[in-house]
Parts: sequence; C-alpha cells; structure tokens
Amino acid sequence: MNGKTVRISRGGPSGVIALVAALMLAPGGADLASAAKKEGMVDYSAPVRVRVKKPATADQIDPNAMQISDDEMAGGYDGKQMEVAPQRTVSVPSRVWRQGDLDELPPPAWEDCKKTKPRFRPLEGPHGRFSAGVIYREFGDVEFSSRSMLTEDLSDEAHYLNLGGGSVVIKPGGVFDVDEGEYWHEDVDAGGPYIAFDLLFPISSYFKLGQQVSFSYSRASAADHFSNLEGSLTDDVTAISGRAEAYMRNKVVERLDVDVYTLSLGPIAEFNVGPVFLQGSGGLAINMVQFNADVSEKLYIDSNFDDDVFLEALKDSGPAYLRHLEEDEEVLAEKWEDGNHGTKFLFGWYLQGLLGVQISQSWSVAGFGRYDWNDSLEGEVGYSRFGMDLSAFSAGAQVGYSF
Repeated sequence: MNGKTVRISRGGPSGVIALVAALMLAPGGADLASAAKKEGMVDYSAPVRVRVKKPATADQIDPNAMQISDDEMAGGYDGKQMEVAPQRTVSVPSRVWRQGDLDELPPPAWEDCKKTKPRFRPLEGPHGRFSAGVIYREFGDVEFSSRSMLTEDLSDEAHYLNLGGGSVVIKPGGVFDVDEGEYWHEDVDAGGPYIAFDLLFPISSYFKLGQQVSFSYSRASAADHFSNLEGSLTDDVTAISGRAEAYMRNKVVERLDVDVYTLSLGPIAEFNVGPVFLQGSGGLAINMVQFNADVSEKLYIDSNFDDDVFLEALKDSGPAYLRHLEEDEEVLAEKWEDGNHGTKFLFGWYLQGLLGVQISQSWSVAGFGRYDWNDSLEGEVGYSRFGMDLSAFSAGAQVGYSF
C-alpha cells in the first residue's frame, strides 16, 4: 500500500498481530476499516412493506422513527418502506328485523350507518293482544202493544145516575163506545266502547289458536206518542137527553231505554300472511240488560151538554173520568203514569270475523263484523206490553297492542 511492499509472515499468532497492525498503521487503513464496518450492516434484501391500520398515527408507533410524506398512502418506518392499509368497508343490510339486531354486527358497522325503520316479525311463543275500540250494533225492533189505562174504569161496576124523579143505570163501558188498542214498533241502533283480550298460541308460522274475552256496552232508546183510545156517547146515554153530546180521546207517550252490557267468551283461530292477519271467533254471549219502560196517558173529553140536569147527574154519579165535565169545553178528565224498571240477564251466541294489519312489532289496527243470537227482552208497563229483540248485527274498529 502507498507503493511499498509489505511482507506478511505466515507463522503463528505473531503473524496475525503483525498483519492487523500493518493495516491499522498504513495510510488510509482507518477508512477501509470504517467502510468494512458499514458494508457489513447494509441490508441488501428487498424493501419490507408495513401495513398500518387507520386511524393509527405516527406518534402511536414511534415519533422518532416514523416519517410521513405528502402522500397519505406512503411513508417510511425505520428505513423500511411503508404502505398505509385502506379503511375497511363494512356492508350493512338495508333492512333488518329489529334495530336491536345491529348489536350483533362489529362496532365499525355503526360508523356512517343509516338507521332503518323496524320491520314486522310475528311474535314467537304464547303471547297476548289487548284491543280497544268502538262497536255499532243494529238491534231488532222495539215493540209495544198499547192499551189505555182507562180500561180498568171501563170494566168497573155499574154507575147510577139520579135524574130528578128516577135513576138510570149506566152499564160498565156503556157511557162511551170506545175503540182502543195500538201497536207500534221501531228499529233501534246503538253504539259504545269495545275492549277485548286475546291469548294466542302459535301452531305454525302462519296459524294460531287461542281464547278471546271481550266486553261491549251499548245504549238504545225508542219512544212514541200517539192516541190509542177514542169514543163517543152511546145511543142509550144520548137517549136520556137528546141535547147531550161528548167525545173522548187520549194522548199517550211510551218510552223504553235499554243499557246492554255484553260479555263474550269463545275460542279464536288466527291466520297470518305477512303483516296481515285474519281472525275468526265464536262462543257464549252474556247480556246484562238494564231497562226503563215508562208510559204516561192523558184523557180528554169534549162535551156539548145543553141539559144541565143530565150534566150534573154525570158529574155527581157518573164514572170518575166524567166528573170534570164542563159544558162546551174540552177538559182533561184523567191522567195516569206507570213505569217498569229493572235488570235482566239474557244469554245467546255470537260469531265474529276480524281483518287486521300489524303496523309494527307490537301495534295493530283491525275492523270486525259480528252477529249475535240472543233472548228477547219482554215486560209490561201500565196495560201495555213491550219487547225488544237483542239479536243484532254489529261492526267495529279497534287498535291492538301485542305483548
């Protein structure tokens, strides 16, 4: 080296020491040693690609070793080439059964995830449904066979009229020729609240069996005002005095008010087609009926008596309803009132069909139709008989909550 020949002996350790010393002492020997040291640490392998997950930053790795270039997707770490891994994309179903099902997805799914409205899924296992709504019932006729309460006086014992020198016997009912009796009827409708509870047991995904209990309330009224009696003096009476004339008539008001409380018990079957369900039920109907039947009657007599003696005789000795007679004037001769109020339990059967739509996991809306076969309400008031047909067609709507 440097133009001088250096001889190296091959003998023993001294030769090795001499060689090393010669290299260190020779001009430029330090540079060669340093180069040899550096060349021994160079990594000639291919660059290593390091994948780093976002949102990791340089200071989370090693702030002294991490270098990020202007390119977000490139950088260097400890002399090795680095590539940042792209953000993972998570696919979320566009529709889910319930919002709670998203809990089963990994947490990144919640990032930038749009919430979807819950979709109906039939409840599994035994469950109940409580419903509330309104019902409209079309009952049968309210009927009255009406008789005047004067009937009792017309059948009383004979009356004796004292006419000066003698007396005249007026037989029962013989003062007036009377036509009485009236029959009237009226269709009645009623409406009120309706509640029901269904206990359902799924047999398959689309068919259920169960038990239903329902309750409804309806109020109905029927009334009429009319005359069911008219008459005139008989020939026998007018023969006493040719100047005696009189006419009779009455005014009657009859009314029936009914409150019907119906408890229904029966099995149900329900078919589900997606959110739509069809239900059929039938069973026993128990009706508690509170009724108020009233009748009021007023009797009027229009008289034209020119014979004062005969008029006074009728007022003194005649029937009670004639004692208020006045000449040439229509008078209120008599009035009556009667009532019949009570409670009856009437039984029957019913069939009901319902069509509903499940609008969410728990809530539903439905409409139904129903027919009841029930015993009739019957009774008496005054001298009249009344009846009401409780067999009825019904329709209603309801809102239900399943749990």
